[in-house]
Amino acid sequence: MDISAVLRDEAARHDLPIMVVLIGLPGSGKSPLAKRLSAPVISRGVLRGLLGSTLVTEVSIDYLESVMAHALFGAGHRVVVADDHHTRKHYRRKWLSGSNSWHTVFVHMKRSPEDCKLSRDRHPEVRTIIDKLAAFSDAVDCTEFSGTDKGTYAYYESRDMGSTFTFLGAKEEA
Repeated sequence: MDISAVLRDEAARHDLPIMVVLIGLPGSGKSPLAKRLSAPVISRGVLRGLLGSTLVTEVSIDYLESVMAHALFGAGHRVVVADDHHTRKHYRRKWLSGSNSWHTVFVHMKRSPEDCKLSRDRHPEVRTIIDKLAAFSDAVDCTEFSGTDKGTYAYYESRDMGSTFTFLGAKEEA
């Protein structure tokens, strides 16, 4: 199944806009996939580049991401993409907080750290970041939020940098 089919299927099941949350290490294919979706992209990396990266700015970035998502959906966009690594569960969970406003589709770009580093050969500093993120990543599990009442979501996985997607599971009732 390609990403267009994934979004068509999810849109047919839910009468809500779709927040696509990309998950994966740097070099796993998240940003190229985000560009292919032809939807507004909320990039934590861009916000971090504008504001810097301290504890205070990370909290500010969380707030800005939420404001941006609500503003984009409020402006009539049916699909918005959150492009960041989202390797920790608490970063994924926050995208469920808009459950009254959108349906969340998590897309795990599953690629080994070694393969991710190969695609980032020109950026040696990123290879170190990949190792750190891989070491501290929480497992991606389609049942990780099943006990929450924070809305509907679905999980998909791509092992080929976004060419095909496999459905992993969903929580359909809010």
